[in-house]
Amino acid sequence: MFDYRINIDKNVLKLLGAQLYGDTASIISELVQNAYDADAQNVWITLNTGNEPTIIVQDDGIGMSADEINDRFLNIGQDRREKYPLSPGGRKVLGRKGIGKLAVFSLAKIIDVCSHRSIDSFAACRMDFDKITREHSEPEDIAATSMPTDPAYLSSAGTGTTIILRSIQKDVSRSLNYIINRLTRTFDVNSDEFKIFVRKNNDSFSELSRKDLKFTEYMDAIITFGSEFETKIDEIYANSINKRYKWCKRYEELAEDKFQVSLISSYSLSYCSSILALTAAIPSAAAITAFSYTITEASSSPLA
Repeated sequence: MFDYRINIDKNVLKLLGAQLYGDTASIISELVQNAYDADAQNVWITLNTGNEPTIIVQDDGIGMSADEINDRFLNIGQDRREKYPLSPGGRKVLGRKGIGKLAVFSLAKIIDVCSHRSIDSFAACRMDFDKITREHSEPEDIAATSMPTDPAYLSSAGTGTTIILRSIQKDVSRSLNYIINRLTRTFDVNSDEFKIFVRKNNDSFSELSRKDLKFTEYMDAIITFGSEFETKIDEIYANSINKRYKWCKRYEELAEDKFQVSLISSYSLSYCSSILALTAAIPSAAAITAFSYTITEASSSPLA
């Protein structure tokens, strides 16, 4: 049995763990970021929505030994960019202090980490939030009871990591689209060097690609220029977002009211963090201006 230790005060974990983020898509993005920093070429995400939902994130990165799980995954607060500015494969490391790992506890009470450092090296531990915070226990070594990862989700050298989120605390039955859109906005999903695959339950995996996304399914506001794009308004009004959150206009209508055009321009600048650049995904998308793109699971979201 290996002695796993989480490097943070248990009382701090209890206070912070369940308070950070609260956004399922952001949490999954943090885990995918870890895979990127581990030189993974492929990441597979499974959202199981049955009676006991789980979320599984698998990658074919370099993996971790038991010591490395302690040093890297369980060492909260370490500045990874300072200690490891580049991955072994030369990628610029995205992760920073590992605080995002605490946020996983706002989504799941139990986190299993299973990793292959080589074809013959397997390490696994379980972090149980209640045991750690109430009993001040450490992560449990579960290597002896865990099933090794399916070789299909490992690199050719037999390396990779699987993270399983159990005892999910939220309704994730409608989270897949949130996750997809967060990932497509965070990572270069059109790169052959880093591919992300997602599925729900036992469906086949689908590779993420911006060119395949139907953006109007997830938009709540749009201004169109020219009759060619007026059908986009109908598509937005037909999506599942609550209609009271929608605002769709033709520029020609707004141009008649200079006050509205000025107001929209100001609002767009203040809301720039929500702007989605469509030009890389939709032909002639320069003719479409989308200033509101609410793909979060915050309480204000119409799909939350």
